[in-house]
Amino acid sequence: MTIFQKVKSTFSDLRHWWGDHLDVRTYLYVELQKLENQKVLDVGCGTGNLMPALSDSNRVYGTEMDPHAATLARQLNPRADVRLVRTSRLPFAKRFFDVVVCAHVIEVVPASERAVFLREIHRVLKPRGLLLLTTPNNARYRSTKLDRRQLQTALSALFDADIREWNPLPDFPYFLPARLLSRIPGMFGFLSFLMDRRWFVGRVRQRLFPQHQGGDIHALAHE
Repeated sequence: MTIFQKVKSTFSDLRHWWGDHLDVRTYLYVELQKLENQKVLDVGCGTGNLMPALSDSNRVYGTEMDPHAATLARQLNPRADVRLVRTSRLPFAKRFFDVVVCAHVIEVVPASERAVFLREIHRVLKPRGLLLLTTPNNARYRSTKLDRRQLQTALSALFDADIREWNPLPDFPYFLPARLLSRIPGMFGFLSFLMDRRWFVGRVRQRLFPQHQGGDIHALAHE
């Protein structure tokens, strides 16, 4: 079973399905498989589809504001402590977690609450704790989401962040759209390779595709 098939199999309710395996959260799923013996919080965990990536050696927690999604998350992850939380305040002690996951959540937090939201994540992280964050790149979608610069500004007050772009290849008409790229064998591995080769995301991409402003964002931030 491929990573894509394994992730999709966790979705009991396909209304919450991310889509094709080029979604940056599939890359995050792979990264979470590397964690061992950590206290991990998934903020805005939805139906809990990232949690199965975490081995039994980890202690897993989640927060979610939608009761239906929280119920599905508990069913999928019986060992996880999933709590219904309707505010930006997190019901955990200070410096409680080694890792906090925030997958496609920050862009739906109202701008007026975003600073409080990030301060709460910072509060519950241990010293030298790790924040793994993904978000759509507003440079591509042109909506109310964040672009790379805005995310860097939001994180910089509290975290030392390494921000990278997933799937830096532009959509049609400059290149193939993601729904077609996802059908090419080995494309997920190729994009994972590019995540660690920032020269492409920067200088080479700008030379080849000067009109393209970047793919979805993956941030690895230390407290």
